[in-house]
Amino acid sequence: MPIYPDRFIDELRLRADIVDVISSYVPLTKAGANYKALCPFHREKTPSFIVSPEKQIFHCFGCGKGGNVFGFVMEYEKVSFPEAVELLARKYNMPLPESQRQKTTTKEGVSLKNLYAINSFAVNFYHKNLFSKQGRVALEYLLSRGLDIEVIKRFKLGYARDEWDEFCSLAREKKASDKLLLESGLVVASEKGGFYDRFRNRIMFPVFDNQSRVVGFGGRSLGEEQPKYLNTPDTRIFKKSNLLYGLNLARHHTDEGYFFLVEGYMDVIGLNRCGIGNVVACLGTAFGEGHIRLLSRYVRRLVLVFDPDEAGINAAVRAVRLLLPTPLSVQVLFLPEGMDPDEYVGSYGRDAFLALEPVDGFEFLMETISKEYDMSDLKQKSLFFKELFELISAIENSIIQTGYLSALAGFAGLKDYELAREFRSFQAQRRDNASLRRRVRASGNTNIGLRQGLRPKGPEAELVKLALLCPEYRGQIKDLLMPTDFEDADLLELWQSILDANFDIGRLQIGLQNGEISVRPEILSWFNEILFSEVADPEEMIYTSSKVLLDKRNARKIKILKEVIRDRSKRGEDTSELLRELDALLKKRRDRIGQNI
Repeated sequence: MPIYPDRFIDELRLRADIVDVISSYVPLTKAGANYKALCPFHREKTPSFIVSPEKQIFHCFGCGKGGNVFGFVMEYEKVSFPEAVELLARKYNMPLPESQRQKTTTKEGVSLKNLYAINSFAVNFYHKNLFSKQGRVALEYLLSRGLDIEVIKRFKLGYARDEWDEFCSLAREKKASDKLLLESGLVVASEKGGFYDRFRNRIMFPVFDNQSRVVGFGGRSLGEEQPKYLNTPDTRIFKKSNLLYGLNLARHHTDEGYFFLVEGYMDVIGLNRCGIGNVVACLGTAFGEGHIRLLSRYVRRLVLVFDPDEAGINAAVRAVRLLLPTPLSVQVLFLPEGMDPDEYVGSYGRDAFLALEPVDGFEFLMETISKEYDMSDLKQKSLFFKELFELISAIENSIIQTGYLSALAGFAGLKDYELAREFRSFQAQRRDNASLRRRVRASGNTNIGLRQGLRPKGPEAELVKLALLCPEYRGQIKDLLMPTDFEDADLLELWQSILDANFDIGRLQIGLQNGEISVRPEILSWFNEILFSEVADPEEMIYTSSKVLLDKRNARKIKILKEVIRDRSKRGEDTSELLRELDALLKKRRDRIGQNI
């Protein structure tokens, strides 16, 4: 984190008059020696937000927020102190201290200032291309998606023409160095020694940080180029895990108290086009802890709007799992008719979208996870409870814990006290296991307490092993494995920890050793052993394991459907639709068996 000299901070504070700064955000009215306004940090009808030009401070007598000019910018812009200093320095044309400018320069001499500048140059270049003769096909595509020129200009959408090095050549003419172009990610080094444009024949979506600076791009292919969406690679100013598309606009809509989290660029743009500004999206990467930290600076509630297909449901499950232990409340909204947000608001409008009722995140988890278990089987039901107990245990707030336990009891048809008793037993077992692990580590004997048959097994264990040992298959395995595929809750916890650590083995080992990752000794032993093993045929392992997983999922669905059909038939209800679904699943199983013969 940058540290600026006290002398510079004092000079900037004297130059940045608090009335001038706050009035650029909020309309101020003279009130005697002071100024007043409706507080920008909470809803109120009578102004209680007071600014003192004499003392150079502000205070709201309604919500209690107050401070100097830096404090206001930090609170309003949701930035750190150094970022507030930088914003005010730019506003008052004060160059940052020389020592700091040197700290923001790499060994190769590429400054952050130049990285921002080359991205700013690129966004104007691509935007101009969109309105050129060669950009007509891209412009017509955007117009066909319901966008108008005003929206296109607001988001600075652009077009990278189907040229080998058009941007690279022009940037070089403007004296951009090869080092700068390479570090920005806009240009790629050729194996033959030259350079070429990373983005070609793509609609360009510029990505802004929370200070509205262009830090990178997403490019959508207009031809057969793969991948369909291509992002700027991670740079010093572009980290997909710490950026959200549309946040530069959504941060001005925090009065709503929540953000919609959608899946794509066009969903963000489509909702904004219809007047819904509190919407953001991830940049082609899984929702993670960096996004949670960023969102927590702006809102206290998040509504997930994902596609209702298998991939969308899996993404929602993982996001809710991550969000449950955090201060952010989470809800899930699946649109009817399988439409995405952009399509829905285009067809039905803003009011219809806002009228849709999202479901509570925990209720969504209970409903989704229960479908993967045979709830009439005691062992299966026990595994279901264990999986939910694991999630509830991660929540520190006892009031929220009690609320979730009550919701789970109602869902399972139990009394609150019955489920609370089981939960206490579960927590006691966890404490016993943690104590055993500490004794094992202290003794140095990893065989103490190991029980035959408790080591992880099955296709999910094989895929976890493969993901640890073969990095090139990790993306495929992450997409394939679902939380409900794990019959072993401890192995599931290990897998989630592996994902959270982004396959950093060192971090995983530390977490397993200090008890931050809570798994039984058999899992720890298995994990340590497979790190020294090899995989003979990764392709065959993926093929075989995926077949077994799909068969198991299908079998669970068939069993549940049969029971539902039997129960509804007894009540005299119509089961024709369920019978068709069952027939389709049985046919799929017969076809798979036939392929194996």
